[in-house]
Amino acid sequence: MTIKDYLNQTESFHIPSYQRGYKWGVEDSEQNTAAQILVKDFIKAYLDNKDADYFIQGITGYKANGKIVLIDGQQRTTTLFLLIALLSNRAHCGCSELFFQGNLKLRYDIRKSSQFALEYYCLNGSFPEKDEQNNSIDTQDLFYFKKAEYSMSKELSGVDEKGLLEYIFKHVKLFLIIVEKDEASNVFTMMNGNKAFMTADELIKSDFLCKSSRDTSLDIKSINNMTPEAVLNAINAEWEINSYRSRLAREWDKWIFWWNREDVRLFFRCNTNPLGLLLDYFVELYSSPNNKFKYNNDKESVATVFQSFQRRFISQNNSSDDNDIKMNFEKIRKLQKRFEDIFSDYETYNLLGFLIQVQSGDSRRNSIKYFLRQREMDKLRDYVKWMLVGVTDKEYSSEDDLTKKERARLFLEKLSADDIYNHPDQSYKDAAYQYLFYCNVLASNARGEKFEFFFHDGKDGNKIKSMWNFRSLEHIWPKSKEDLIDNNGSASSVHSIGNLVFLHKHDNSALNALFPEEKKKIIFDLDEIFYSRSLLHTISTFGRNRLDKDSAASIIAKNRISIQSIIAQEYGI
Repeated sequence: MTIKDYLNQTESFHIPSYQRGYKWGVEDSEQNTAAQILVKDFIKAYLDNKDADYFIQGITGYKANGKIVLIDGQQRTTTLFLLIALLSNRAHCGCSELFFQGNLKLRYDIRKSSQFALEYYCLNGSFPEKDEQNNSIDTQDLFYFKKAEYSMSKELSGVDEKGLLEYIFKHVKLFLIIVEKDEASNVFTMMNGNKAFMTADELIKSDFLCKSSRDTSLDIKSINNMTPEAVLNAINAEWEINSYRSRLAREWDKWIFWWNREDVRLFFRCNTNPLGLLLDYFVELYSSPNNKFKYNNDKESVATVFQSFQRRFISQNNSSDDNDIKMNFEKIRKLQKRFEDIFSDYETYNLLGFLIQVQSGDSRRNSIKYFLRQREMDKLRDYVKWMLVGVTDKEYSSEDDLTKKERARLFLEKLSADDIYNHPDQSYKDAAYQYLFYCNVLASNARGEKFEFFFHDGKDGNKIKSMWNFRSLEHIWPKSKEDLIDNNGSASSVHSIGNLVFLHKHDNSALNALFPEEKKKIIFDLDEIFYSRSLLHTISTFGRNRLDKDSAASIIAKNRISIQSIIAQEYGI
């Protein structure tokens, strides 16, 4: 029914004692109130198309003794009373729909001062300072009534208040759902105590579906005046709209299914967002510099986020390409395809997966954005190569070769240290971690297979965990031994990069101070649990050479020189 029909019910609306106080005057993180956001939505719908219907969430209640007791919808109903009184006052017209036989149609079972304040405002256009007994009114409801009224009035500047009021009465609609009185407590518990939280992802989907399938060109009331051919054309157009909506809904649901796969959620670290990173990065990639906003599904800011997305990307004003609904849906579809392509290809999976694991914050976001934009594999390989040595996204984009080379020199300097393992500067050990981890990722690339970034931790209920988060450095030749001396009298540090491999920390204690040949027995015994067995570079390093006291020193030295040479050649140092 329309808002006018809703307010013209013969029964009055009662707010029972168990309902909480008025909250739509509370400001969110963007200093917007829920009442203010509702008015913004009304104004936008009114300005977009004065003849189109606009739907708000339904009202649920039960009827008893000539009244409708509100189970769900007191906040919306109260806000409608405030808004209609505000518009009527500014447009200098009456608001008889809010009253019956001189009494306000919204009644409170126990909050009598709140009822008096609201009724006073609807009659006089201002809030009272004292109640009927001349006592000061200092209630939470009155405070938020004032907040809501002030925030709504700010949005009305330059708006035709009378036209907006008529639009709300005629074109804003809702469902009034009446249940049996005996079911009221169960319904209240279901709708409030266990109420599901609507995320921005879900609201955006519904808005896309609604607006992409809305046809304002056909007035059903005038169908009797139309020619048969015009009626047929209208029916065909309606069929096309419904068909498009069905395709859109099916595709969107496929995306939700994909983002809720466990392997996808783990890889992209997308927490509980229904659409994972899709809409977050869509906003990041397609918002203009002057129209940026931070996308999230946080409960506290969902209304503001949805409103910002709606204003920027879901408009029925097709004169603006940026707001064209079908065009933006196609952009989202292509972005989803890019996410899927990155995930399904072993090399992009491995390279981006490496960055997602070792980076954090803005660095990680910038890397994901780069992979989404760039499709040339040589450029992706080059990007990851420079990120490994600590080049920032800004430095990489600037193509400042001197800075990039300096980063690489510093990285090589750290890996060339005699004692990386015990170095007082943690960044030396971090460089070794990242380089050796990267070597394992590249080994999977060479095999044409996805790297196993995650493992099932049998020591903790078989939970899935990150290999990177359980990292350790293992000495090939035991660290408990003294530095080795080769046949030429040259020493090789057991703590240098030539004697280190990346290892899962659960395996570290199993290998402990064993000699290399004893370690191999554990590594290659498939009956033993060994978490690092998927680390191809680590395993091949152990298996490549037979180390004993006579050969270990020279082999470690050769390994160290080989790694230094590879890095120097790779970065042109």
